[in-house]
Amino acid sequence: MRYNNPNFWLVIIAFTISGVGGVSAAPDIKSLTIEDYAKVRQVSELALSSDGQLIVYTVETPADVSSRYGRSVILQRAEANALPIDVTFLQDARRFAWIPSTHELAYIAANDDGHQIYATDIETQKTRRLTSGSERPLSFKFSNDGKKMALITQSVSRDESNQASLYDRLHKGDTGVVIDHRTARLTHFINPNFREGGSWPTRSLLVMDGNDNPIKATIPGDVTGFEWSSNGEKLSVRYLADVDPADPFAALYTSIGVFDIASRKFSALGVAVPTGQVAEAVYYLGGEWAAGDEEIFVRRVRPSSFWRSRRDWRNVSIDTNEISPSDDAGWNEVKIYPASEAFVQLDDATTVVNGISKAQRLLLEVDPEGPRTMPIGENTQGDIGFVQFSSDRSVVAFVNQSLVRAPEVFVSRDGETKQISNINLYVNSKQMPDARVVNWRGEDGVQVQGWLLMPPSMLAVGVQDNKQPLPMLTFLHGGPSIPMTNSFAQYYTLYGGIWPYPLEVLALNGIAVFIPNYRGTDSFGDDYSNPDRSDGAAVTDVILGIKSLVAAGIADEATLGIVGHSHGAWLGALVMTRMKNFVASSFGEGPQNNMLTYIFSPGYLYEEGYHKLWGAGLYQSPQRYLETSPVFYFAGLRTATLFEAGVESQALSMMGSPKAAHLAGMPTEFVVYPKTGHNIREPKLKNEVAHRNLDWFLFWMLGREDGDQAKAAQYSRWREMRNDSCGSRDQVDAMASYCNFLPN
Repeated sequence: MRYNNPNFWLVIIAFTISGVGGVSAAPDIKSLTIEDYAKVRQVSELALSSDGQLIVYTVETPADVSSRYGRSVILQRAEANALPIDVTFLQDARRFAWIPSTHELAYIAANDDGHQIYATDIETQKTRRLTSGSERPLSFKFSNDGKKMALITQSVSRDESNQASLYDRLHKGDTGVVIDHRTARLTHFINPNFREGGSWPTRSLLVMDGNDNPIKATIPGDVTGFEWSSNGEKLSVRYLADVDPADPFAALYTSIGVFDIASRKFSALGVAVPTGQVAEAVYYLGGEWAAGDEEIFVRRVRPSSFWRSRRDWRNVSIDTNEISPSDDAGWNEVKIYPASEAFVQLDDATTVVNGISKAQRLLLEVDPEGPRTMPIGENTQGDIGFVQFSSDRSVVAFVNQSLVRAPEVFVSRDGETKQISNINLYVNSKQMPDARVVNWRGEDGVQVQGWLLMPPSMLAVGVQDNKQPLPMLTFLHGGPSIPMTNSFAQYYTLYGGIWPYPLEVLALNGIAVFIPNYRGTDSFGDDYSNPDRSDGAAVTDVILGIKSLVAAGIADEATLGIVGHSHGAWLGALVMTRMKNFVASSFGEGPQNNMLTYIFSPGYLYEEGYHKLWGAGLYQSPQRYLETSPVFYFAGLRTATLFEAGVESQALSMMGSPKAAHLAGMPTEFVVYPKTGHNIREPKLKNEVAHRNLDWFLFWMLGREDGDQAKAAQYSRWREMRNDSCGSRDQVDAMASYCNFLPN
């Protein structure tokens, strides 16, 4: 369906995301529930043998809402219906890699001597130890012929100061404490577990070539990564040079160079320049070898602030002099997120990367004109990740998922694609919402992209046949730049869980969920990722996206909600004050007062952070911080607003928000979670947050209440708020739509 309007343009591409090997839903199948989120299994590692015959992958899942994450290792033949091979001995292993041209699986595991690298022949079940020594191996890779291995090791323990943490000195000490305003932040005062800065363990690069004594490479800094040349004679090396470990952003500033194994000489190619040393900071990523082993692929990252950057790539000759940070000749814009994703050369003419482009994780061909999608499997829809190739490229293994389908492992062999895992058979047997991509134009004419979750029946009848617009909830991601992609329950599962909004369950309960990738989101190019004002294009992108869905007859303008976490909580509150017609909202871990954010932050975030974000400092331009603080513009809103925070993070910063909302006459509730920082990790608390947000939006947007007696007090509070906000029944027409749910 196409909708044309002088003010904006909307294209809705509807598609049911079921995918290859999906489980067909029976007519009486039950819908996804909040409890099902805890059963979703995520793939955290995947390795395909060089002949494409064997595959090993690791899955993680919260076993139940009262326990920590469980983990299991699955080894099988890389084909459908293959039975798992018994690998009980591998369950505590990490960092799996197949030794080329063998069925020998290498991994890191612990023994009485600490962590070491082992290799097990899967056919004979014989295991050999590949390393020894006191330093702990962090990662390793084999040369293409399998005869050499390089590894990064680190000293056993971190070089911690014996001095007590700032929190302990403040709460348990008996003398005054001199506070360093440059580094102290609110979190130091309220989180007993918070550590920041200090030194880190030394990380070294070792090369084992079959001789008794490994070669220790002399690198001018701590090694963070490396890549083998195809002939096994050289290593490109990423390392941290001349950085201050006390700088919390020090680990970003990686340099790059080449180590020659035979001569044992190292040559620097690109040396990072940290923020504050020059007008423009720069660091380098990549190092994958191009055909011929005379060039490497390098990514250059130039941060414009702590939260924004511009990225480009080029081939760099290993015989070149050191890269000049200011020389732009030969560089091509990187339109793939993140820039650190590895380039893989399939042949002399084709280089690919498994990254995110336009908010979809795909296999992409690297090209100076921009990334192009590479076909990887028939009929696969959604995100494609963990892509692994056999040595002859005839077999490809990958993980496929979508907004409405939990992850499974697939193998494409000679063009035929099959699902080989059933790790999420239970979850994927549940009824899911329908999903579609939506596009519209921003105020400046730039196309903006997002996702839409809908009740299942809506796609069955077609939007054009829908005579009744739906209540719609807009979800705004944090980051602020991390894109929302075509993958399942991202905020519930990503990085072990961010803030567990039950977006899919809300859609199954009749509320459309709009997920815009507003300006400032990565994967759409540098200009899109770096808007001039965070309160400019991003705000209008969201507002015009909502209006376009209202105009298309999808969203009911009288029943709109908005929700967001971190940066999304700030942005969502700002959008709420601009549109002023939202019925309900929920904001997690995102202060709405930029003055407090500035004051509670360490001084090192000022010049390269807030001053660039807002154009000046708080004390030079207080009006700029006032106008970007939603909390001062709640007057006139009727939005029922839930504020949530972790006690060890933003609880104090957000205390003013519910107070301001209450004084403005808005129904409001403020919930602080124990043992919680910026993200929620405890499964029990995740379950609680998900239920609270589901109940909140169903109550205020649809007038529904859960009959669970354990929630009686919750609904008693909310009904009282509603009564206070709505007044008498004969005033309903002038009130928010939730007043329609008052009893007669």
